[in-house]
Amino acid sequence: MVKTDGDYGVELTYACDDGSAGSEFSVGISDAAKVTGKVDGTGAWNQFKTVSLGKVRLAAGKQKLAVKAIEMPREAVMNLKGIELTPAR
Repeated sequence: MVKTDGDYGVELTYACDDGSAGSEFSVGISDAAKVTGKVDGTGAWNQFKTVSLGKVRLAAGKQKLAVKAIEMPREAVMNLKGIELTPAR
């Protein structure tokens, strides 16, 4: 639940074997805000890294978040560990 209207930074924590890197994805929030990214290899499926995807403007209230593959050139997209939204400063 978003407590107050405003801009929020979007960070994604994932892992991806180097041989499966290259997929593109989007993170959409209630069809009002979307950021995109490209998966880099992290060395292995259990070696996680956190990346900043940018900022989104959100209204206060309940939101729906969806991660979708845009392009998947190899057998998998990523091992997604988490997504964090933090108020932008």
